[in-house]
Amino acid sequence: MSAYAGGDRSSASTTDTYDTENASGSNTTRSTLGWGNTLAAFRWNHVYGPKLFSNVATTYTKYRFNTATEFINKSFDKTANQEDDRYYKYDYVSGIEDGAARVDFRLHTS
Repeated sequence: MSAYAGGDRSSASTTDTYDTENASGSNTTRSTLGWGNTLAAFRWNHVYGPKLFSNVATTYTKYRFNTATEFINKSFDKTANQEDDRYYKYDYVSGIEDGAARVDFRLHTS
């Protein structure tokens, strides 16, 4: 039997600020990226006698990928004395999952 599970994640963030005579505010962008694998395998061999044996194998795999981006806009209109905050987020998630099983029998006739 064997198994593996692992994943990675990366992220970045930037913020730009501004201040003018009529307005002030900031724009922030955050991005994340993640991916990983999970897998397992089981193999079993059995000898029934000098001429017959079998091999059984099962496998499972799962790959996952996700990315997200957030946009945060905060602004203040000094002339109208009014705040305006906006938030947007984009998520993308993807993956592949697979399982398999196999049974082999071998018969030696000589």
